Amino acid sequence: MTRALRRGLNIRMGWGARAWTIRVLVLGLSLGAIVAAGCGGDGEDAGKTAPLRVFTPWPFELRMRRVFERYQIAHPGVRFELEVGTPGTLIKRARQGDVPDVLIAMGPVETDTLRGDRLIRDGGESEIMKQHIILACSPAMKDVVKELKDVAKPEVRKAGLCVTPILSVGVFTRRALEKTGVLKAAKAKGRTPPLTSLVEGKVDCAIALEEFCYLESLFDGKRVPLPGVIVVGELPESLCPELSVSALALKGPARPELAIGFVQFLGGRESREIFQRRGPTACPT
Repeated sequence: MTRALRRGLNIRMGWGARAWTIRVLVLGLSLGAIVAAGCGGDGEDAGKTAPLRVFTPWPFELRMRRVFERYQIAHPGVRFELEVGTPGTLIKRARQGDVPDVLIAMGPVETDTLRGDRLIRDGGESEIMKQHIILACSPAMKDVVKELKDVAKPEVRKAGLCVTPILSVGVFTRRALEKTGVLKAAKAKGRTPPLTSLVEGKVDCAIALEEFCYLESLFDGKRVPLPGVIVVGELPESLCPELSVSALALKGPARPELAIGFVQFLGGRESREIFQRRGPTACPT
């Protein structure tokens, strides 16, 4: 993203309960050119329409900025306000009244919750990708933790896991541990947040969403695990299905057609290539 596309950057960082929130204001500019008032189309409404507020989990921050750039080529008058945090924090804010125009839900539980709260606009859902739940471990445990049932081994002293019923990762982690017969043992060792605890060396292994386990890059097609994280593998289909990551148009302050239009773009080929980190539009040129 060019410097002209960003005029303000306000970052608050904190892990776990402190929440990591990054607030980025992206102005409605075309790539490298300011759209003059009165140019017609979206440009006519640039001064009249509030920015689209978009909530996305932190692993998607760079990719969402890239999507903004691509969208603004055809819609130069649309402005965006991006807020990044943990999935639980973003869902909680939306449910407590701080409703964005668009939210990225990391699985079906979050989507069903917001649908039950009547916060999703009609026609405002698009799947942008799928992801697995991953078993990961510290480098010291790579010869000990080979599959999910190994979480119960005595060598594993602490395990990072989430079993909360309000998040997809919590619901499906619990089910997988129950199917494996190690839920009780795992909960006794459990620490949250799972991946942060692993990165900080507080646990020996963790069960986490796939997209949280890798460094985000728009320039390198390879997926590089976070420092201190050994990705053991995906939970098998017999224990846990792939989870749909969805873009949702919520009943925020923006005009409904703007939010729904952007959600439809997020579900299209160009955006999906960016989120899946492949294809010619995924990497800035």
